[in-house]
Amino acid sequence: MSQKWAYDGIQALSIRSKQAMISDTHSFLYLGTYDNLNIKKLVFEQRLDHQTTFDSGTAATIIIIKDSETLVPDPEARRQQRLTGSQNSITLQEIVELEQVSAPYLKTWAIFYMLNALRNAPDFQFEDYMHKDSDVFNAPSPVMQLSTGPESATCQYVLDTMHIDEASYEGNDRVFKDIWHQLGLDTPEKQQHLGHDCVIPWVGDQLTVSRIRGLQVFRCQDLNAFDRLEHLETQPGWLHLQMALENSLHTQYFGTRAGLGLIHAAELLNRKGVHTPSVQGTFHHTIQELLEHVAEARFRDLWCTVSGVPSLADLRSKTPTQLHEIAVYIVN
Repeated sequence: MSQKWAYDGIQALSIRSKQAMISDTHSFLYLGTYDNLNIKKLVFEQRLDHQTTFDSGTAATIIIIKDSETLVPDPEARRQQRLTGSQNSITLQEIVELEQVSAPYLKTWAIFYMLNALRNAPDFQFEDYMHKDSDVFNAPSPVMQLSTGPESATCQYVLDTMHIDEASYEGNDRVFKDIWHQLGLDTPEKQQHLGHDCVIPWVGDQLTVSRIRGLQVFRCQDLNAFDRLEHLETQPGWLHLQMALENSLHTQYFGTRAGLGLIHAAELLNRKGVHTPSVQGTFHHTIQELLEHVAEARFRDLWCTVSGVPSLADLRSKTPTQLHEIAVYIVN
């Protein structure tokens, strides 16, 4: 196979994928997401027209939801709810009441996680535990269980990479124009339908969501729903929030070698790359894994301390009811 054949094959696959994407967006619910893309092109033989470049672009993905049980968003109901919410903001009292309603269920899950820390401990040998089939070790019933299986699987389509920097408001505006063009939604009739009859969830990081919401504010007095971007329902992806929390925990609890902070656990476990917080590389994964392992170790130590036993293996003689009572005591 020659290089040209390979390129032609990739081009044919790309065209078919784009046709399938347009067909799916007309038949199923979908959501979108995009983020910035930085590509550095390094050259070693510099010329006036051949220089090292660092380009910024945007990569977008359309996610198709083919699950028949998924509820179709009602644009009119959404408008009415937003109007109601703008006139009656949630109060502190309502937040406290919601927390009180959720607290018992969250406590049930906390007890389950505590039992899970014991069950997964090698010393406990859960597979040989006499009462391993007890309902005590089952997970609590879900509040709103999502359907699973092949018929509920989502389908993702990667759009053509856009040579547009999405850091600015103008850049985000140009990105959406390109996305609507790639989706075949660049005619007045289709845009009218999109603005009045559709709700498209759009997921992004903090900057992307902030820029989209800013565009919606700037265009709030435009003449039609499409120009006002009323069809976009922004949703932050929470990744940056997780990173901010990890950096905060690192700053507060990493400590020094003379103490017993996270640095003590990191060196005992021979974990590399956790001494300096970073938004690049594998720091997010590494510190997250370290926090999980430290928490699991603390939980297992609590089992021994509260039960007054030197080893988790000694807890095998207790009944599931007794183990559940210990877990409740630890959580409380």
